[in-house]
Amino acid sequence: MRSKIIQVLVLSIAVLLFSSCESLPDGEPPEGPIVTIENIADQTMPLKAAINQMVTALATSEELTIEKDKAPPNIIPGSTTMPEEYRAQLVTLPINVFSELLSMEIMNVNPTKTADYTLSSTFVKLVKTPPELSGKSAFKWEMSLTKTGSSNPAWTYSLKVFLE
Repeated sequence: MRSKIIQVLVLSIAVLLFSSCESLPDGEPPEGPIVTIENIADQTMPLKAAINQMVTALATSEELTIEKDKAPPNIIPGSTTMPEEYRAQLVTLPINVFSELLSMEIMNVNPTKTADYTLSSTFVKLVKTPPELSGKSAFKWEMSLTKTGSSNPAWTYSLKVFLE
């Protein structure tokens, strides 16, 4: 019994030693993003999945710098020309994305500071929807993060979302 415990202990220590940072090769880390998020442009997803995908895309972007005491972005509710029945569900999506970033502690913001960025969204109703979404309304959702004073977005991501 005692030899079994020692054997498990030795194996555990060996696994920990070989899987730690000490096993990383010497040299500089690779350039560019370590994690890339696949833009799933052909897939249409429900609201919750779309919010999660936007949060992931924004959280892993190089443009979102994680600084302590950073100013929150100006959040512009989604611009849209759709009927009122859809507007209530869609215009809050940028706020939902930002709330998720805060709850995950990806950002630590100071609301008394002036915003460095604007987080905005646009929604365009899709004319063609996949057959499996028959009877549901689908939209292209594009979110962008633009530095204050610039007209060119620093980050843009789009996906397709459907409403139940």
